[in-house]
Amino acid sequence: MTHDVTKTVKSEILHLDSLAKKDGWVFEYDSEMDSLEWGLPKMPRNARLYNVNKEISLYLTPKGLVKGVFIEYYRNNFVEHNKKFKKFTKLLTSRKKDGHVALKVRNKKEDEVGHYIDDLAKEVTIVVCSSKSGSFAF
Repeated sequence: MTHDVTKTVKSEILHLDSLAKKDGWVFEYDSEMDSLEWGLPKMPRNARLYNVNKEISLYLTPKGLVKGVFIEYYRNNFVEHNKKFKKFTKLLTSRKKDGHVALKVRNKKEDEVGHYIDDLAKEVTIVVCSSKSGSFAF
């Protein structure tokens, strides 16, 4: 990716929480893979997964637009290193979808989930902005 695309990615990451809220991002947890996806309900065909570190990847378009976040080993690694997220999945309810568990916010818990969304966005921002790669290329 070019320098301009890298700038776009970093700019979007700095506003990840508002981007997620504006675009209606949803959570999907795969218990077999222990992975959490947070992104658009339907990922664009041109979005590709870009590995930021061993846990966190981003769904990016060729123009550098962030369409989602993928966290590998969510409960067994990410949450263990970020204890503040332990209660997060308890605030969500699940429904089966193609063998995956799609998470949906419980009615009375939206304010609390908003707090965790902000914290998750901050955590992803820290990881991306401190990434040693410095640029985003597929």
